[in-house]
Amino acid sequence: MLAALLLLSAGNPTAELTLWHAWRGAEQAALETALRQYAPHVRAVGMPFDGFSEKLSAALSHGEGPDLFIYPHDRLGQWRRENALLELTLPNTQFDPAALSAVSENSRYYGLPLASKSLVLYGRHSGPKLPLDLAKAEAGKAWVATTVNSYYAAFPWLASAGARPFDAKGRPALNSAEHARGLTQLKMLIDRGTLPRGLDSAQARAAFIRGQVPFLLDGPWALRELQEHIDDLSIQAPPTAFGAKLRPFATVEAVFVSAHSEHGQAAMAAAAVLAGDDVAMVRALQGGQLVPNRELWAKVAVESPMNAALAAAQQGAYPLPTSPIMRAFWGPAKDALTGVLRQGKSVQVALDEAAARLAGLLAPLPPQVGATPFIAVLIFLIFGLAVLVWRRWKDYRAPHTLPAAATLSLFVGPGLAALLLLVATPIITGLAMSFFAHGEAGWHLVGFANYFAILRADGLGVTHPLSFWFTLFITLAWTLINVLAHVGIGIGLALILNQPALRLSAPFRVLLILPWAIPNYVTALAWRGLFDQQIGAINAIIESFGGSGVAWWDQSLAAFAANLTTNVWLGFPFMMVTALGALASLPSEQLEAARMDGAGALMRLRHIILPQLLPAMIPAMLLGTIWTFNAFNVIYLVSGGDPAHSTDILVSEAYRWAFEGQGRYGYAAAYSVLIFGLLLLFGLFSAPRKERV
Repeated sequence: MLAALLLLSAGNPTAELTLWHAWRGAEQAALETALRQYAPHVRAVGMPFDGFSEKLSAALSHGEGPDLFIYPHDRLGQWRRENALLELTLPNTQFDPAALSAVSENSRYYGLPLASKSLVLYGRHSGPKLPLDLAKAEAGKAWVATTVNSYYAAFPWLASAGARPFDAKGRPALNSAEHARGLTQLKMLIDRGTLPRGLDSAQARAAFIRGQVPFLLDGPWALRELQEHIDDLSIQAPPTAFGAKLRPFATVEAVFVSAHSEHGQAAMAAAAVLAGDDVAMVRALQGGQLVPNRELWAKVAVESPMNAALAAAQQGAYPLPTSPIMRAFWGPAKDALTGVLRQGKSVQVALDEAAARLAGLLAPLPPQVGATPFIAVLIFLIFGLAVLVWRRWKDYRAPHTLPAAATLSLFVGPGLAALLLLVATPIITGLAMSFFAHGEAGWHLVGFANYFAILRADGLGVTHPLSFWFTLFITLAWTLINVLAHVGIGIGLALILNQPALRLSAPFRVLLILPWAIPNYVTALAWRGLFDQQIGAINAIIESFGGSGVAWWDQSLAAFAANLTTNVWLGFPFMMVTALGALASLPSEQLEAARMDGAGALMRLRHIILPQLLPAMIPAMLLGTIWTFNAFNVIYLVSGGDPAHSTDILVSEAYRWAFEGQGRYGYAAAYSVLIFGLLLLFGLFSAPRKERV
């Protein structure tokens, strides 16, 4: 009844509204059912979870995007600073106070809570009892399957030692004594075998389902999958480690209303409907969500006791901070975890490095500079280009075999305009962005400050994995080794396949082309699975010969080798096909004459085959170099830059500056311009030149 009154009182209550969300499975189905029943004028648009936050933030910053959206509360501070949200009035619903605090600032509410989520402890009714304190459990026996590959997943263990992202004054506390103690304790639990080493979330879940580990620390999103495999599933109180209870982050997913919505009143009314009791019951019972509506908990407990147990288990969770600084916190915090748990760094060194990295991300943007000199240079360049084009046009005399210049321009002009639009516009836009910085007040001109910061390694030191020069060295080594391997393997296989006596050469050619034909992101993900430390086939092969499995993502050289293997697999077929085409055009008379003159196979290869292959292989090598230099997919999907960015290349580092941390778009654009400049120089110096007669 309340929902109907709200809709009737809103301006234009039947306006078509758009809602963005990233829910999947049962949650998405429950949302769509509730909208059809209670708010049919709201159109739900599901977004992929990866990249959703960046797409949403970009849309809001440009005054575009949906009328409403569903997202965790941790970006509230950022969107409030950008004035992207409307203030909301609470409906007559008994929300959980902790959930309300997550979506409010200074007693003002900018979102309505829909679901609460935090890590909980799963077990079995028939399984063993959890030790009173995991620190005193039997060494060598795994008790809790979990992942600690991110700060979010590791936080419960750090929080048990008193660690918090921020101190009492709201300043980052990454290198605090509490974080140091928490990391030390977490490492002790892993070294003792109480927590299995190197599991991701899917592997931890699988180990629990198979009964290899008696307990699992995971979120409510895993409930449905676990219930499908385990009949006596139970939810238990958080475990104790070193005398303190684990306290995970609590995330509140809320519905927000965009300040740029053309139907703000109707969108606010629709948000109240989505957070109201009627829709909450649908989401709780059909979608399995933990709704923060307190008056519904008793009803939900009757219908779904497991949901009630989940709600009880999350009562002591720590609300995820809404400070905009938190966006920059995740990366350095993960680097500290990687350094201690996987690279063997001392706790304090890893935390100090991470804190310095965080301070760099939070450093003030370069100051604004005057635009007059840049405008003068731009006018001069445009004028010079116009003069150059005019002089070329004035002196142009079309050959008698071609139409006149005016006629020719009618045919060439449209294609040239399209080329400039599709090619020149992104380049010019990126070049222009590199002279600007983006902050709370929008864009402002900073001149060459982004370039200076990059070239002086942003205060990190030349050998730091995040410095431009270290990443450039890795990129050059990556490109050189890859191209040499591509060309060597490609030519070698082409020579074998070109042998007339080879049987079944056609099927072999098809099989060897497949790595190039399959989409490279599919291949990259497949190779990442092959290199997995726990279940990967490569470690299984090594162990079958008596060796020990390799932690591929814990060591820089091992992770680089995994990336290299994947890219070589992807790249050699192109070189092989190019070489096969060139070999097919070789005159057989030369090879036969050399054979009759007594030239052996190596001599024929050196003096006849390779010199005639070279003209065809040089363009292929140039293309392969450019592709490999920018092989973002392989780096991002295979190693992800691990460990601690030491296997990133320039293009993946530019991506991180733009879409991870504080969204330094101008800085990332300067990175891209430097990459473009390096490739342009390479192309100019390596392109074949015609000799003057």
